[in-house]
Amino acid sequence: MIANYHTHTWRCRHADGTEREYVERAIEGGLKILGFSDHSPYPFPDGYDSGMRMRLDQVEGYVDTVLALKKEYDKDIEIHLGLETEYFPRFWDQLIDFCRTIRLSTLCLASTAWEMRSKRFSTAAMEQQTEAT
Repeated sequence: MIANYHTHTWRCRHADGTEREYVERAIEGGLKILGFSDHSPYPFPDGYDSGMRMRLDQVEGYVDTVLALKKEYDKDIEIHLGLETEYFPRFWDQLIDFCRTIRLSTLCLASTAWEMRSKRFSTAAMEQQTEAT
């Protein structure tokens, strides 16, 4: 395996270790690409907290930490900043707008990826589902 785009951090509340530890293990294991994809915060009504995703107040620390590691290890490994998310049509546009403000490269959606630049899912099935909603 040369790439892993599905790496969570402690912020999603079901992973341990530091981002630096993940980067160092990835390098030791021979990975060329490491993508961080913590669970995205979602703007649920009434302050609901799902208990399995990053909180909005943690996003800045997540972004700063991953981008600092990307710069520090740029000669050793390619690091990507992303989020894993679910598709909730009612909140999707708001989430995409939010993600554009935090310098993401990728959103992972189940087994597909939403490319921030092209504004498209990477699979035709997901594109058809998105267009239908």
